[in-house]
Amino acid sequence: MKIIYYAFFAVLFVGCLLMTVPYLFATPEQNPERKELTAIQIADELSLLLAKENLKKEFALSFQFYARNQGIQLSQLKAEYYAEIVIDRAENHGLTPRWVKAVLVSESGANEKAVSIKGALGLMQVMPATAKLFGCQGSLFDPENNIDCGVKILKALTEKYGDYPAIRFYICGEGSGNTYDCLYG
Repeated sequence: MKIIYYAFFAVLFVGCLLMTVPYLFATPEQNPERKELTAIQIADELSLLLAKENLKKEFALSFQFYARNQGIQLSQLKAEYYAEIVIDRAENHGLTPRWVKAVLVSESGANEKAVSIKGALGLMQVMPATAKLFGCQGSLFDPENNIDCGVKILKALTEKYGDYPAIRFYICGEGSGNTYDCLYG
């Protein structure tokens, strides 16, 4: 098992290296946007690329695990697609990708067709009325639209209340009076 683990990361590292080497060593005529980089900057770029790829793989496995617990078959490709969206949207809105992932799996278990008793829809369990307030358009069953909308809502709640209260209000609703019953009852 250890050999497979090390082989996976070796292949991943070589793949990242092959993707960045042409860019890094291109002449200014071949790539006018290229800046002169030091060896440390090149190593940092490779490290960031590898970290992002590892995070994507970790999220994909997590999504598959939670979906399987609900009896849903989630392909590796679709799980990686969800992971890419979560990482991208979280970074674009200044949120931690792991935090957004945690909300997604706790809300829907990585089921894009999830519908709650109260009417929340999709992966991030977005209420249609709340989606309208935040200017989210399109189907809330579309993973990209749903995650984008959920992240916008989470960001707004975070700015208004802080990290942990934002999660409570995301799950129970901003206007809910008794969040204890919502979370534990």
